[in-house]
Amino acid sequence: MPRYAKMVLMDLSARPAITEDWPQIVQLNNSELLNVGPLRLDQGEWFLGHAAVTVIDGDDDPAEHQAAGLAAMIVLMVDGCGYRSPNYAWFAARFDRFAYIDRIVVRDDQAGQGLGRLLYDGAATWARQDGKPVLTAEVSVEPPNERSLEFHRRYGFGEIGRQVDPRYGQTVAMLSLPLR
Repeated sequence: MPRYAKMVLMDLSARPAITEDWPQIVQLNNSELLNVGPLRLDQGEWFLGHAAVTVIDGDDDPAEHQAAGLAAMIVLMVDGCGYRSPNYAWFAARFDRFAYIDRIVVRDDQAGQGLGRLLYDGAATWARQDGKPVLTAEVSVEPPNERSLEFHRRYGFGEIGRQVDPRYGQTVAMLSLPLR
């Protein structure tokens, strides 16, 4: 496991993903395809070996007597990890050292509980400790992802450019957060 794959969060409810989590990660991710790119089951080994993938477990649903699945997840990449994404490449062309939030998903029934902030706080803390001067992300502006844009504004990200993601035809705002 790469050294950066162990992003540690302040809250014990968040933990590094393991191989057995990957099917649930794919399911959670693909439930939000309007806002994030798709994931496949066969990509698990690469992501878990090259990225910091952190999850927050969902509570058991007593009415259904089964696990409710993951409540949230984040995928964090760093410079030099070899990720083949046009958005990652955009940041790599502008920053020598950076951490890149590739995706974050919070299950709909968990929205507004602070899970996104918890995961971003962990990503920012880890990136600072690893000497990364900037945290980066992109958010769709055409079509707009208003909830994510507002979250990033409140968190302190600023727009540093835009591009059309050639995979999906979406215009995305390229965002950065200087880490001090």
